[in-house]
Amino acid sequence: MLPCGVYNERYAQDMAIVRTKRHWAILILAIFFLYLFPLFNLQYFISLINYLCITIIIVLGLQIV
Repeated sequence: MLPCGVYNERYAQDMAIVRTKRHWAILILAIFFLYLFPLFNLQYFISLINYLCITIIIVLGLQIV
């Protein structure tokens, strides 16, 4: 959903996933967090996140069938 006052002027803008500077900042912070997460957390939390991601992929895969 576009923020108020942001309009698409070109087709490339309409197809863009990351549209505003705020979206770019959130994306960069998320990538930075995912890169540093394993370095500063316990093995238990990393294992828990891994199982959670696997479960999400399995559930989404079951919806396709």
